[in-house]
Amino acid sequence: DAWALIAGAYTQMAPTFKLADHAGDPLWMKAQAAISRVSEIDPEHPIVLLNAAYLGIETSGDYASAARYIERALERNTNPVMVLRPAAYFNRMIGKPEWAIRLLKLAQQRDPLCKRCIYEYGRALLAGGQYERVEPAIREFLMFGTGGGELTIGTARLLAGDLDGAEATLG
Repeated sequence: DAWALIAGAYTQMAPTFKLADHAGDPLWMKAQAAISRVSEIDPEHPIVLLNAAYLGIETSGDYASAARYIERALERNTNPVMVLRPAAYFNRMIGKPEWAIRLLKLAQQRDPLCKRCIYEYGRALLAGGQYERVEPAIREFLMFGTGGGELTIGTARLLAGDLDGAEATLG
């Protein structure tokens, strides 16, 4: 699990995290090295399965295989939040925000201090068209003292037709 957490930290820090081309990114390479170490120890570790899902999407757009990897990761799950949050992100990516919302609520129940779960919950609400629920979720995230979230709140206000509120937030 320690190697999996190291891999996750490097992945999140990598500036190419959301790009298909990771060539030359030293943090991405460190993340993949840590995932390789996890794979040597336990080839069915949830983080290895999630990585396989992510790479399949990035390299070939294979969402069906990614879904199977994520299902296996959820079955093998020893740390629910480690798997639930990426599984929710996957569901949001494929246009299933209602499932993302459910998974993130479960993640929050398992770990109420998972600030990233709260933030992603707000993003899932936005994707699901539940604009009035976005701001309270993001405000809860902001109680952790971290910045960010204004764009999500502003977008929700804009999509809900509150132009003045959107301008006040984004302006």
